[in-house]
Amino acid sequence: MIERLKILQSEKFLSAPELRAKIESDSTFRSEIKTLSKHFHIEIYEGCGDCLFDAYIKLFKLKNMEVSKFKVKAGAVLYDPVNKDLSKVLTAANCTDQLALYHLKHSPNPKIREYFSVIPDDVDELIENYKEEKESKSPKNNPPKPPVILTEKELAEVEAVKALFSEGKTNKEVAELLKTKEFNDKEIGRIFRVAKEK
Repeated sequence: MIERLKILQSEKFLSAPELRAKIESDSTFRSEIKTLSKHFHIEIYEGCGDCLFDAYIKLFKLKNMEVSKFKVKAGAVLYDPVNKDLSKVLTAANCTDQLALYHLKHSPNPKIREYFSVIPDDVDELIENYKEEKESKSPKNNPPKPPVILTEKELAEVEAVKALFSEGKTNKEVAELLKTKEFNDKEIGRIFRVAKEK
């Protein structure tokens, strides 16, 4: 499922209308969103036109997950025993080696292993050698950036902004020009990001 999620996350859309058109026209794409949403516990309500769109965005924002040596039992929810950090809640859907080892090392519950359906044979050695990963700035450990969804008005400016940058115009000069066309700072930031990606 993780490989399928990565394939879905690799799809790029420049605007909300483009993503909606793909959802409406491609039954395989819709089916993949539904399957992955079910696997990663993202609710989709039948008959809701915006649910697949919202589910795609949530799937896109999921951090890249690795295949874990550990498996948590279905329905088990382990809360952070140290800092009560919600980002360290462990379930079957988000189980990674790092998160499993964090819970096994820090949990005050002597029966914590009962919440796992799969634990590697060398678990005691892994726990002993476990060191918490610090937040890394390397792109490999960062989740993918969410897609930039442009309005049609913003999308119409992207090519012109690319041309201005290729002529040597500075960010400030281009931003000033866009402000004369009544774009706000947030809209200008989105236009810049898409113009510089391509």
